[in-house]
Amino acid sequence: MTVTAERGDDSWRLTVTDDGSGIPETRRSAVFEPYQRATPGSTESVGLGLTASRRLARLMDGDLKHEHDGERSTFSLSLPAA
Repeated sequence: MTVTAERGDDSWRLTVTDDGSGIPETRRSAVFEPYQRATPGSTESVGLGLTASRRLARLMDGDLKHEHDGERSTFSLSLPAA
C-alpha cells in the first residue's frame, strides 16, 4: 500500500494505492452508492463508508474517486487548500 499527499496550486490530493485483489470490475461503478459492497453478500461492511466519504468531499468542493489500472486500485481524495 502506498499513501501520498500532494499539494496543487489550490488543492490537496490524498491518494491511497494498493495491489490487493481490488474491487471486481462489475462492481466498480456501484461502490459509491449506498449499501453497495465490493463483494455482494459480504459482511465486512455496511456499504456506506465510500458513499458518506464522497458526499462529504463534495460538500467541501472536493471529490473522492476510484481508479483501477489492471494491477492496482487507487482512491484519490481531493480538497481545496485552505
